[in-house]
Amino acid sequence: MLENYEEQLILRPTSFNNGEYIIKQGSNDKLFYLIEEGSVMLTIKNDLHDPYEMEKQIGRKNETEILGEVAFLRNCTRTCS
Repeated sequence: MLENYEEQLILRPTSFNNGEYIIKQGSNDKLFYLIEEGSVMLTIKNDLHDPYEMEKQIGRKNETEILGEVAFLRNCTRTCS
């Protein structure tokens, strides 16, 4: 499935602090991440324009899992934060 993306793949180590957003729901960036260490909480909002709506936790990604692959593979906006 990734054959068409081989020229676009660039691997580089990136670190994030606890509580820092790696991706934001609705954004247009097309990077995806392999989690080498730690874990990542996944959240969504039903209405991205409502500043008072709280994010809802929908899952967690752990070491050796990937994050952000949906936007990369489908060329769409981020489906969660």
